Amino acid sequence: RARLGLEAGTRDLEIEGLAIVAGAVYFGLKAPLDSAGNAMIWRLPDVRGAFDAGRFDPERLELWARVPLRAQAGGVGVGAGIADLLFLPDGTLLIAATPAAGSAPSESGCIVHVAEPRPGLLVPRVVRTFAGLRPEGLSIAPAPGRFLVVFDAGDAEPSWIELPWSG
Repeated sequence: RARLGLEAGTRDLEIEGLAIVAGAVYFGLKAPLDSAGNAMIWRLPDVRGAFDAGRFDPERLELWARVPLRAQAGGVGVGAGIADLLFLPDGTLLIAATPAAGSAPSESGCIVHVAEPRPGLLVPRVVRTFAGLRPEGLSIAPAPGRFLVVFDAGDAEPSWIELPWSG
């Protein structure tokens, strides 16, 4: 567990993000954050091999990257976790970020872009912040150069937005 950044165990483990690129699967953790307050991304390098073997070997799972993310909960800046991951056709990475812990009457999330996704500490750039909304899903849009963001609205009707991507 410590090798995967889970020094405190799995009690607070929440995996929300998922992306598959070139046969590897990436898992974005909503919680816990690491000791420095970074969100974590795990990588399983050969997902097909795991299915072909008929069993999951936890030793193949690795802590691939960490990313500093911030969101708002109740009007206060808090550490954010990963709600979703989307590798764009140009090889860059979009991350939907929402508060990592707890629940507040009003939560605001954001979408960040990572120009050079690689092992280690990632450098995110905020693409857009969504006041009072929790971006929970990302997808390539049918229109070229665009992506979709889906929002979790709790018991209310969910919503989505289509945004341009010039990358």
